[in-house]
Amino acid sequence: MTLELGKVTGQIEEMGRVLAERAGRQRKTLPAARELLRQFAHAQEELRQVAESEPGQQLRCASPGDEPLDARFAAVQLPEQATIIASDGSQIYPDRHGM
Repeated sequence: MTLELGKVTGQIEEMGRVLAERAGRQRKTLPAARELLRQFAHAQEELRQVAESEPGQQLRCASPGDEPLDARFAAVQLPEQATIIASDGSQIYPDRHGM
């Protein structure tokens, strides 16, 4: 079975158009989202009250933890080798290209 590029070209062009539109929307909304994150980073109690309110319950809002919303943590050092055992009968195939 061969790949018919003529049939794929239209799909690729449409995908490019959709991705360009999505990138444009993100460029417009990202600054406002970052400002909201900065504004509410230390307002855990206020956000907890919103999440526990009736409208928050209907929207299934997540209740914040104790850390600031914009907290950053250093990544832990990964072990050189690990042994993973699946107890449910599934198998985990190693990814030779992964970490």
